[in-house]
Amino acid sequence: WDTGIKWGAAASVRLHFQIRYRATAIDPLRYLPPQGSKPKC
Repeated sequence: WDTGIKWGAAASVRLHFQIRYRATAIDPLRYLPPQGSKPKC
């Protein structure tokens, strides 16, 4: 059970970053902060 949950979480996180990276590669300016502003995180 525990390993299954961990693998499921890892897979979902990997998928999330894969989608996010692909979107960033398609339109990188959308994910960059405006010039002169500091990132919140």
